[in-house]
Amino acid sequence: MRIAGKESKGFTLIEVLIVIVIISVLAALVIPRFTGHGERARAAEAVVTLGALHRAMAQYFDEVGEYPALNSTDDIDRELGIGITVTQGWKFSTAADGSVTASLGAGEGASSLTLNIDGTWGGAGDYAPGGKYSPYLPGSANAAPDP
Repeated sequence: MRIAGKESKGFTLIEVLIVIVIISVLAALVIPRFTGHGERARAAEAVVTLGALHRAMAQYFDEVGEYPALNSTDDIDRELGIGITVTQGWKFSTAADGSVTASLGAGEGASSLTLNIDGTWGGAGDYAPGGKYSPYLPGSANAAPDP
């Protein structure tokens, strides 16, 4: 009920509630699009580093005639001459068959991403091909189709 001679100032409770509902609906639509981007960035870092290791392994094989089996970034730096800066918690290793692997975590929740010497990708967990945070992997089944 309005009192004669008084102007109404501010918003009514209904107007405020409508604005809150609209903002909530918009947030519900937008927030799911952004979840997982950090994890995909983490996976992309591993893919870039694995690509560099893959090329270094091929060069090492051309010079020495075999692939080194290395289990730490210090060993990789010393033998392959490639410095690895680990910013997302990945641990990198190489195998005598020429494959390079990035591992994250331990135990049941562990994930790994492997680039084989023939250019195929493998691994286990959320970051492996087909996993929850599987990155774009050139030459794999989940790579973008050619135009």
